[in-house]
Amino acid sequence: MIDMKNMHIPLPIQWYEKLSEISKERNTSATELVRNAVIQFLKEEEKKKVALAIEEFAIEFGGTDFDLDNELEEAGLESLRKV
Repeated sequence: MIDMKNMHIPLPIQWYEKLSEISKERNTSATELVRNAVIQFLKEEEKKKVALAIEEFAIEFGGTDFDLDNELEEAGLESLRKV
């Protein structure tokens, strides 16, 4: 089982009520909805961080000996399009 830590998140009452309503509609817990939303947010942030690092590398090293050859570059772009 994955190790977990609990977190207390105060919400304005209208958002708490909306979350409770949605959790009932989906037959799941509010905790599960929030956990999934946070995990999705963190995954998106990680993707942004990786994309920024790639962009910075490309700006700094484009056209140098560290630049990719055309075939490898196209393969990389193709794999990014699938993400």
